[in-house]
Amino acid sequence: MNEIPKQAKEKLEKLCKDYKVPSDLIDFFALYDRKLTESENLEILTDIIKGLSNTENKAEVEGTKKAISNDKEVARIIEKEQLEKEEEFTNQELNKAVNNIKFTSTNELDKAFKIIKQLTNTLVKSKDINGLILQGGAGLGKSFNIIKCLKDKGLEKGKDYEMLGSYTTPLEFYKFLYDNRENKILILDDTIGFFNNKINIGLVLASLWGEGKRMVRYNSSTKILKDIPKGFLFNSKIIWCCNNLPNQIEAVMSRCYFYKLEFNYGERIKLLYEIAKINKINLEVVDYIKENTDESFKNLDFRLLFKINDIHKTNKDEWRDVADKILGLQRNEKLSLLKQFLKESSTIKEAQEKWCEETGNHRATFYRLKQEMIK
Repeated sequence: MNEIPKQAKEKLEKLCKDYKVPSDLIDFFALYDRKLTESENLEILTDIIKGLSNTENKAEVEGTKKAISNDKEVARIIEKEQLEKEEEFTNQELNKAVNNIKFTSTNELDKAFKIIKQLTNTLVKSKDINGLILQGGAGLGKSFNIIKCLKDKGLEKGKDYEMLGSYTTPLEFYKFLYDNRENKILILDDTIGFFNNKINIGLVLASLWGEGKRMVRYNSSTKILKDIPKGFLFNSKIIWCCNNLPNQIEAVMSRCYFYKLEFNYGERIKLLYEIAKINKINLEVVDYIKENTDESFKNLDFRLLFKINDIHKTNKDEWRDVADKILGLQRNEKLSLLKQFLKESSTIKEAQEKWCEETGNHRATFYRLKQEMIK
């Protein structure tokens, strides 16, 4: 194996000094994995150093080290213990936050969507920027909170803002822009495949930017446009809500405000309790979701709460059995297996070997997934 990069080695030695851990206690050369990036290696080794620092009895560590006769194995055991401590602490903090939401008045929703509100207000007032792109998973409240913000400002649908959802052709989009060209906020709600079409990209670019005036043009001989000119001045603004951003739209992004809405698992659970309280949903439903989900769930979105609640209301006796089937479709199996093997195994290495054998993926994928789970 090649030598550890000099910069990484210096960082590790400094960490050992900061946490008062003898650097010879860990075989960094053996642990450093060239298949991982320097950043990923540093994350893993930093956790190990912290674990050694938190170990009260250093003699016990040395004794274990001698008994196993393998620095690498000791480090992996300590890393596993540290991971378990962090998970326990995270769960305790989440339970405290949930109890606080259940029994007191909180403002988790306001904090979660504060940036969206600020950017929407800024766009409405701006004289220079005419677009906003919001990216985030489905069912996280992007369009809902934008509309709420506009309504809070006294704006009315049809008069001050308009929405366009689902699939739309360039011709339909051009007509939509023309019909709403004067001083409106236009919300494009995750229109499927919208930016896969170069004509749509050109129409958006023209709508967002111009030398003094924004002129939108569309040359077509179709009779559908017989009452619509082939070019018009556009004075409205555009907000585009999307689940995934396509490649090669830098030109569009440079003309807009951009914000990526992301919530980790704990944040989503807290928001589900807030939403349930506001909508007078039985908190038993959210308790069920919390007890039966974890970081391995791909689509733990806010719509799921209303789906499970409907099941709860219409299947009083067997609602959990039905809900189990719904939740079963949302699980990321690879991440779920990773969590299972981490609990069953005595070391990270043992869990990694089981996971790689089961999934057929490389160990680098295991460590990247593990870091994603921790974050």
